[in-house]
Amino acid sequence: MNDTDESADDIWGEDLLGFSEQGAAFTSLIKSINDHRTISIEVGYGHGKTFFRERWAKQLEAAGECVILNQNQTTVGLMQILFGLTSSIMN
Repeated sequence: MNDTDESADDIWGEDLLGFSEQGAAFTSLIKSINDHRTISIEVGYGHGKTFFRERWAKQLEAAGECVILNQNQTTVGLMQILFGLTSSIMN
């Protein structure tokens, strides 16, 4: 960690839901796997996944992990597919 890296307190400073503890546990898990990893965080709207993903990505980077954060609209895409299927069935 160099002088420009944020400390865990800086990264999780606005954490009101205790996500920092989960982030620390998941970071330990990730560090124990010696292979490529892909992680998907799925939870409903308004549960803090964007907050968690952004902070946890910073924590992982500070721990020396390479992080590519893809916040595509998977849920919206799935909802559109389901809507399309439902519309086809209903018609």
